[in-house]
Amino acid sequence: MRGTAGGGSIAAKAASATVSNTLVTASSHISASLTADPGSNAIIQWVERNPGAGFTLHLSDKVNSATSFTYLIVEP
Repeated sequence: MRGTAGGGSIAAKAASATVSNTLVTASSHISASLTADPGSNAIIQWVERNPGAGFTLHLSDKVNSATSFTYLIVEP
């Protein structure tokens, strides 16, 4: 099993964020957590894998201010 971890930010007034990572595959397990207050009721709703390119976090609502997050990608 191999994996990688990292972080990013969701721009203010956005409801998604894309992370570039060529290690993402169709079977990657991707876990993400918000590490700052989004200033709204936004939560991570789902993660869209883009094999060979990365992934997109989709939120339930727009964040009010830039919101940091961390992620872990694991290959089963």
